[in-house]
Amino acid sequence: MAWYSRRTSQLTGQILADAAVAAWTVLWLVLARVVDGSIRAIADPLRVTATQARQTADQVRAAGAEVDKIPGVGGMIKLPLDNASGSLEEIAAAAERQITAIETAAAVTGLVTFAIPFLIALVIWLPRRLRYLRTSRAAQLIVDQGRGTDLLALRALAHHPIERLRAISDDPVKAWRAADPECMEQLAALEVHRLGIRPGPDHRGPGRPGVDRPAVR
Repeated sequence: MAWYSRRTSQLTGQILADAAVAAWTVLWLVLARVVDGSIRAIADPLRVTATQARQTADQVRAAGAEVDKIPGVGGMIKLPLDNASGSLEEIAAAAERQITAIETAAAVTGLVTFAIPFLIALVIWLPRRLRYLRTSRAAQLIVDQGRGTDLLALRALAHHPIERLRAISDDPVKAWRAADPECMEQLAALEVHRLGIRPGPDHRGPGRPGVDRPAVR
């Protein structure tokens, strides 16, 4: 099972496509992190507010505890301090709720920023790669088992230009129907070359009539 073609031009295209998808993915991942960080930065003043409010509330509460030790008037003085401490706690809690909402929005926005472009690329790229993988695997199995020459030849008739087919035979369809062995082998070799799979022991490549092997007429 080959993920990449053995044919140089096809291999180059596959590698470039894979590299483009990888670069696209990294680009949008970086942009998503930037978006996420930018939105989270909006909450920085709220974090400062929440921290300072809680610290002040603790200090006021501690002061109330000390004042409460004063005989007679301690309880009266402590009450407004406790109220002030409670108000500061509410301010801190409200700020923290806003921080949580902003962080949630940042996470969702960052995820959407990455997911939509990535899924678009995946929908375009992955089916083509899987289709090649399935086709090449099935064809390689046929070649390795030394059978299916007629099927490979038929695929060659469907996928190659007329000029290339006529270089093998003046009437390649007629030759295929007649199961001409020389024509069938050359057509099958063409398809093996197009798919970029490993040729079988009996395949000598697509050949060039008059140079590598004689054309079938």
